[in-house]
Amino acid sequence: LDKAPWELRRDVIPVAMNFGERTHEIRKAVKGTGFFCFHEESGRTSDPRIRDACWQTPMWGAYMTDLVKIQNGKVAPIAQSNSKPIADNLRRPEFRNEQVAGLCKELTILGISSPTIIALGNVVHAALTSKESLAMLRDVCGVDTQILRIRHYSQVAGLSRENYVAKVREQLKDQSFM
Repeated sequence: LDKAPWELRRDVIPVAMNFGERTHEIRKAVKGTGFFCFHEESGRTSDPRIRDACWQTPMWGAYMTDLVKIQNGKVAPIAQSNSKPIADNLRRPEFRNEQVAGLCKELTILGISSPTIIALGNVVHAALTSKESLAMLRDVCGVDTQILRIRHYSQVAGLSRENYVAKVREQLKDQSFM
């Protein structure tokens, strides 16, 4: 992977739920960094699984983001590894719509047009495919905007890295994306 060519794809957008909590050591290591991956590498996270799942697929080089990062109209990521309270909030239309509106603004800034959005997990997929969310995304990004779903990569998923990669590729094939 270290020698892989790098090019940002703007037609495929993997979307996770929210920033995960990070240890003091990781926060200290990235302090002062102007730009870094929202799921930076660490031996204590399952984040390398999603990197490996993207390799040699249409997701490789994609702009990846989180859905939940807006509070009171401002960018304010919620760093929390317990997904239940965030999932509960995403079932509330006001909260979900605020997050999707933030995602729409983000995609507009990047000039994204008619992307395939890959929802990481069922909760994000449900939020993005609600009638209101899909209408907002298609209004901003184009009527050809698609929403697909792959399994989330967290340790809780109960799969080894190799099995997770195989499962994601199977899901992408099943959705005619590979």
